[in-house]
Amino acid sequence: MLGGAALVLTGLKGYTLNLDLAFREEEGARAFVGAAEGMGYVPIRHQHFLRLYGRRPTIDIYLGVVYEYRLSDGMAGRAERMDLGRIALFVLHPQDILLLKTLSGRPKDVDDIKLILGRGVDWGTLLDEVRTQLSLGASSRIVLNLGYHLERLAEEGFEVPRDVLDRLWEMLE
Repeated sequence: MLGGAALVLTGLKGYTLNLDLAFREEEGARAFVGAAEGMGYVPIRHQHFLRLYGRRPTIDIYLGVVYEYRLSDGMAGRAERMDLGRIALFVLHPQDILLLKTLSGRPKDVDDIKLILGRGVDWGTLLDEVRTQLSLGASSRIVLNLGYHLERLAEEGFEVPRDVLDRLWEMLE
């Protein structure tokens, strides 16, 4: 689980309007979509994901890649397992969610980034994950978006170390 719902489960956010789920294997995604269809959801394919409509909440399903970010081994290792009855979810770590949130630029995502920054970020791990993503084929857009958001938030008074921004921009060279 990722996005706002993951932040709700980690206690950083009070509510969200949709669920974002990512699967590393197609078999699990197919089983989930089949069960959701049995509950009245209707799947509609979008460019980067499958959205399940028809009930609340809407559910977005990603397979292995969330926009440009791959579900890396590092992300999987930082995810927290939550057992909810017969279902086990792996909830992405908030700093991995921060990376994903920088790609949209939506005001509600910027608000979520602020919540995560307020909790504290392991900057070394965050930079390592960006390097990993670049090695897995992500474009420099992830660096540009992350750097843009972090610089803007630093200007607003959020604690973003200057050396982190410097190391981030060096990744573009």
